[in-house]
Amino acid sequence: MAGIHNIDRNSESNGFISYTQKNNTNTSHIVKLFENLLLCRRNEDFCDLRLQTDDGTIIPTHKIVLVAGCPYFYSMFKGFKENNKSLINIREVESTSLQLLIDYIYTGEIMISDQSMLDLMPAANMLQLNSVKNSCVKFLQDKLNPSNCLGIRKFADFYDARELLRSSEELVEEEEFLFLTSEEFIELISHDDIKVPFEEIVFECVYKWVKYEFSFRYDSLPVLMEHVRLPLIPIEYLLTNVLENPLFRKCYYYVTEAINFHKIKKNNCHQSFILTVVKYQYIFALGKEGTSIQVLDLTSQSSDWESVPDMLVGGCNDSGILISAELFDVTTQEWKMVSDMSQIKEFISVGVLNNLVYKYEVARMSKFCMGASVAVLDGKLYAVRGYNLIETLKSAESYEQSAGVWTSIANMHLS
Repeated sequence: MAGIHNIDRNSESNGFISYTQKNNTNTSHIVKLFENLLLCRRNEDFCDLRLQTDDGTIIPTHKIVLVAGCPYFYSMFKGFKENNKSLINIREVESTSLQLLIDYIYTGEIMISDQSMLDLMPAANMLQLNSVKNSCVKFLQDKLNPSNCLGIRKFADFYDARELLRSSEELVEEEEFLFLTSEEFIELISHDDIKVPFEEIVFECVYKWVKYEFSFRYDSLPVLMEHVRLPLIPIEYLLTNVLENPLFRKCYYYVTEAINFHKIKKNNCHQSFILTVVKYQYIFALGKEGTSIQVLDLTSQSSDWESVPDMLVGGCNDSGILISAELFDVTTQEWKMVSDMSQIKEFISVGVLNNLVYKYEVARMSKFCMGASVAVLDGKLYAVRGYNLIETLKSAESYEQSAGVWTSIANMHLS
C-alpha cells in the first residue's frame, strides 16, 4: 500500500491505526481526454452516431458526448425513438452551423463571424446551447450602432434574446445619430449594409436629423435625400408624409420621381403583386398596395390575365396598414368582409390548409423571415424564400397540421 496512503504512526483511534488521505487532481488529464475524443471523431473511431442535414452533409459523432454536452440531444435520446438509431436527420439546422456546434460540444470553443451568426444563433437556440446563444448576443451587442439597431431589435425579439432586445431598444430611444456630423450621417444612410426593415425609417431619420438643428442642416437636405431609396417607400406614405411636407419642397424632384416609379410598377402585376392559387385552377395576383386583383384561369384557352372586382378595402389606406380581411367567392365574383386579424401584420402570406386560414399564428419557423411565398400541396403548407432583414433567403419549410411544427426542406438553388 506504500505510495497510496500516508500512514500517521503517532495517531491511533480505539486501538486501530488512523490513516490520512490526500486528493490529487490532474487537470491536464481532462483536457487530454477531450482532445482524444475530438481526434476519435475526426478519424471516425468508435463513432456510434451520424447526424445528417438537409443538404446531405453527414457529421460523425459519439452519442454519449452529445448526451453529456447538449440538453437537446439528452432529451432526444432519453425519451424518443431516436435512442436506437445510428443516423439522425437534423432538419432545422444549417450544416455549417451544426458542424460548429458539435465541435463546440467537444472543445468548448466556437468562432462567431458576421456570416455565421445569422444561422448560428437560431441553431444554438434550437439545440438549447445557451452559452453559444449568449455569445451570439454579446457579438451583436458589440456591433450595435444606429445603422443596424432596428434590424437587430427585430432579430432579438424573434429569438427572445431579452438582453439584446433591451440594448437595441435603448440605442433606438437614445437616437445617437442626431449628433453625427453631416459627413458622418451621409456615410451612415448611404451605406449598402444599413440594416432597417423598411426604407421609411431611413427617411424618418433624415427628417429628425435635419429638424434637430434645422437652421444649420436644412441646406444639406437635397444631398441627404439622394441616399434615401424613395421608390421602396409605399406610395401612400410618399403622398402623405413626404410630398405634403413643406420641409421637402426643395426635394420635389426626388419625390415625384419615386411616385412616377410606383405608377409604372402598378401596370406590371408580376412586380408588385402576390400570387396565390385557388382550386388548382385559378392564379390570383393580389396587389400589395391598393385593391386591384387579376386572375389567370389555367383551364381557359386564353393566356391573358383578367380583372376581377376590386377588394372592398384592401391592405392599407391613407391611415396606414389595416387589420381587415376579405374573402372572394369565385362563384359569385364578390368580395365580403370577414373577421379582422388579431393584430396588424405586414409582408404576410396566407395559405388555406384543411379549411383553416394560416397567417403564421402557429409554431415558429426555424428561420426568421418576412414575406415568404406560401402554397398548399398534399395536406402540407409550404413557405418558400422570404427576407431576414439582411438578405433574401434560399430556404424553404413545410408545416403539417397533425405534427404542429415546421420542417426545413431542401434550399432553392438561387435566392
